Amino acid sequence: MNDTRTKVSLVGEGWRPYPHEDKWKVVRLHMEVEVSGDKDDFLWKVRELGRMLGLNGLVHPEENELVIIVAEGPQYILEDFLARTKTIANGNWTNEVEAWWGPANSQYKGFEVRY
Repeated sequence: MNDTRTKVSLVGEGWRPYPHEDKWKVVRLHMEVEVSGDKDDFLWKVRELGRMLGLNGLVHPEENELVIIVAEGPQYILEDFLARTKTIANGNWTNEVEAWWGPANSQYKGFEVRY
């Protein structure tokens, strides 16, 4: 299956759910977020959210303002994870992210920050 990319508004506009009918199916959500505030604070809050929801994955800062988030878990939980990301943002980050779905490959154990 090919990844499906779409611009995602963290305020709920333009979001397309994973194109699969089984919401329990374990899939991967890949996000690229441009952070305009305290990047370290954002990283650790995303990590805690991923752990709280029982997801596997990572959050990784790039050299510029870009943060990569890769999360695997049931589709319905990943949709919640994406929606809750806007509460982490709380006006300090950009409202737009690049996000796409793909098949999970189970390479992550737990949810970590990787520098």
